[in-house]
Amino acid sequence: MQRRRLAHPLPPDFFQCPVLTSSEADAMIASGVDALKHLVMHARLDDTSAYKWKLERATQDLQVYVGSDLTKSKGTVVFMSVTELHATLDEAASLLECDTSDSYRTFIQRYNKDVIDCAVLATLAPRTPTYPRNYIGLKWFVQETPLPCRNRDFCVVEVRL
Repeated sequence: MQRRRLAHPLPPDFFQCPVLTSSEADAMIASGVDALKHLVMHARLDDTSAYKWKLERATQDLQVYVGSDLTKSKGTVVFMSVTELHATLDEAASLLECDTSDSYRTFIQRYNKDVIDCAVLATLAPRTPTYPRNYIGLKWFVQETPLPCRNRDFCVVEVRL
């Protein structure tokens, strides 16, 4: 059986996601929040962190690190980006507001040049007037890889609190 290659970007209606049950959505939210708490607690570049951080890429304005969690299985990998913004907290938070596929695609095109396609699959916890910076969603993206590897796609739970 021959695999067909998909042309990117995929059409907006490509993903027909099943409706999540409350318990499935709650489990994804809990997993994402736990991962965020763990990352924030260990996002230090010194030897006190449970992560072993390696500088993957650096430009004048941005450093990207890949981390291995020394307390978990070898398959656990996290990423951290470091930059400096001259902005208020509200201005900085607005840079990350990509809750729709269109705004997510715009964000990716601007900041992630190696990502060739993306989509918002589901919003698990939308922003609210009480918590305008908070958002939890299920997202998909395809990262371009060098030959001879095929491009890789990922589904992630994005948590902004």
